[in-house]
Amino acid sequence: LTQAYLGQFDAALASFSAILENHSDFADIHHARGIVYAGLNRMQDARASFEQALKVNPYYKDALIKLSMLHCHLGDPRAAAACMREAGRIDPEDGSLQTTIAAVGDIMAGARDDASMRDELLHLFGGGRPVEQAIADFNKHLKIKPDLSTVLSIIKEFSREDTGLLEMLLPVVQDVVREHPGYPDTHNTLGAMYLKLNRLEPAEGCFREALRLNPDYLRARVNLFTLLKNMGNNAAAAAEGERILENNAEYPDIYFGMAEVLQKLGRSVDALAHIDRAIALRPRYTQAYFLRARLLVHCERHAEAAQAYEACLALNPGPEIENPAREALQALRQQH
Repeated sequence: LTQAYLGQFDAALASFSAILENHSDFADIHHARGIVYAGLNRMQDARASFEQALKVNPYYKDALIKLSMLHCHLGDPRAAAACMREAGRIDPEDGSLQTTIAAVGDIMAGARDDASMRDELLHLFGGGRPVEQAIADFNKHLKIKPDLSTVLSIIKEFSREDTGLLEMLLPVVQDVVREHPGYPDTHNTLGAMYLKLNRLEPAEGCFREALRLNPDYLRARVNLFTLLKNMGNNAAAAAEGERILENNAEYPDIYFGMAEVLQKLGRSVDALAHIDRAIALRPRYTQAYFLRARLLVHCERHAEAAQAYEACLALNPGPEIENPAREALQALRQQH
């Protein structure tokens, strides 16, 4: 957005196109790309981008207004008028817009033909200056920084494979954290980004700050538990997991993660209790049956371990579980 505002259109277009390649359902990004295309004088592409923004969000007033100006510039004054009327229907309290729509109605009623209608609409939309200049200045009306809800909605869709996109948005979220240091949500979001980028130390700091601000912030505690478990800090992970589960939280993945942590701490009996709870909450949890079988082998409960492997295989797991489960079951049968 900052690139677009500053007129760095080629760089902004590359950034927006990269986001839309994997995340095509963000109306704001289509809208912003339309602004960039307009700045590059690629008016057909700009119109298509605004139309795509409206497919995602039919109530996008600003996209309708800009699309109206583009329709008029490209020679379709009737489509331009229709877009402007639709924008007014969405926001009837916008007095300036309603005045413009009334003027559009007068022009359409009095114009001799489409050519004269287009000329008069161009003068109206341009505000006394060439409408081409108004279109070229679309970018000057951008909010440089998106609001936090927009950032969150985009980031939560990114995976670890979206490293370049996460790196691009990281400074935006860092700025939000600096501006709103008392908001636990912002610290948790920044921590989640660091975690996806495998920057574990700053991620831990963000999650702990979110929890300092709000000790009951469950999502931040789950993120901290996951981070500590992945770092191999099993004692600290177990402490966080116990806090998550102490209120009888029904999270099978947390019970499973706790079983993994407790196994590494040598607490196989406690790990079995947690894995049994995970299976009770999610009866087709193939990874849990596989881990349960391994825990039972460690406890020398071989007959029960064989049954757990059989239950796991009966759920038709993927090859990453099926192959070692079959090998372990065969070895158990041979040995016992």
